[in-house]
Amino acid sequence: MNNSPVRRGKYNTVDVDEVHSNVGQEVIEITSDKLRLILNDYINVMTARKEWQTPLALFITFFIVICTADFKLTWGLSKDSWSAIFIMLTGMSFVWFLVSLFKMKKSKSVDDILDAAKNKT
Repeated sequence: MNNSPVRRGKYNTVDVDEVHSNVGQEVIEITSDKLRLILNDYINVMTARKEWQTPLALFITFFIVICTADFKLTWGLSKDSWSAIFIMLTGMSFVWFLVSLFKMKKSKSVDDILDAAKNKT
């Protein structure tokens, strides 16, 4: 028979004959300035994940203006000039939107941050 003591937890009603432990840990040593740089980079990436909202809103707004507005001579600009300005603004906001989507694709995960802290990147 096994002479080891029987373990019982506070709420455990089952006799435990043997316990196996597998709680090895990985320790990361890092200086505060290196961690600050890694976290600042992560914050910038997380901010970039939301940047698509503004250019999309502008694109939709400019597109609606082009579709519905009847441009007139205002502030010395002809209706064709106003139309061209809004077409350019629509195009620029669409390009900005695409760039924002590309930046969002390059976002980092928690594992990427840990790899940076471990000098694996």
